Amino acid sequence: MHRSIARASLLLPLAWLAAALPAHAIFTQGEVGLATPQWTLDFEDLQLGRNQALGNPYLALGVQFQNAYANPDINNYPHMRGNRIGNFRSGQPVQGPLVIDFSQDVGAVAFTMVTGAGTGSFEAFRDGKLVASATAATSASSSNIFSFTGLRIDRVVLGVASTDHALLIDNLQVSAVPEPGLAGLLLAGLGTIGLLWRRRQPRPPARHAAGHA
Repeated sequence: MHRSIARASLLLPLAWLAAALPAHAIFTQGEVGLATPQWTLDFEDLQLGRNQALGNPYLALGVQFQNAYANPDINNYPHMRGNRIGNFRSGQPVQGPLVIDFSQDVGAVAFTMVTGAGTGSFEAFRDGKLVASATAATSASSSNIFSFTGLRIDRVVLGVASTDHALLIDNLQVSAVPEPGLAGLLLAGLGTIGLLWRRRQPRPPARHAAGHA
């Protein structure tokens, strides 16, 4: 009985360890975002008029944007409502991709993105090096929530190959990188459980020297 309990106790931390270690980067396109984001930015607090440069109103969250302009609710799109931001000013050429910079590494990011019919490009970086990239058909369809998970990044670059290269994003979600010390703590716990399990094993009977009663 004690042996089976000890083995079960050993398997549980192993499951926790597998969940704590980062998986390979995954890119998804669908109708749902992150299950448990650390925070979500819906831009509803913006007090900017249409086409105004976004600036850096979210430094407290550790996020900055480049080539970003306010785009109040003028059209209805799936999974978008209220304010959103884009990489363009109406009536002017697009200056380039929309860039999202994080002051600290993040482990997952998701967002709603709408474009004209075309192919969106999604790139994730860390310390200036490309970590993951993907392309996907983008438009105003309901499958317009995109995400990178299972990675460690500090920048996301969004673009689109379409007639005008314009895009809008909303509902930016971020999850933190798992604490690096967690795996170490779990390994230490495994060592302790293994030691206790060995101590619980029955000891062989002592052998008496010949000639003694």
